[in-house]
Amino acid sequence: LAFVRNQVGAHFNASGAEIADSNVEAFADLTVQLAEALRCPRCGQIPTRDTGSHLECSCPPTTAVRMSPLKV
Repeated sequence: LAFVRNQVGAHFNASGAEIADSNVEAFADLTVQLAEALRCPRCGQIPTRDTGSHLECSCPPTTAVRMSPLKV
């Protein structure tokens, strides 16, 4: 279990040893779904270019994916 948790970015600790593989897998699946929802379908990037009012991917401005609000 420690190997699986370390591979998904967590660090081993005693209380973490009680986490079921199914919970780790479910968290990983949700993380992938979130990343896919945020990425641009054209270039595949998650928007990071700060325009002052929103974030954009690297596509041309007329087709770029925009994430708003810039600050919460």
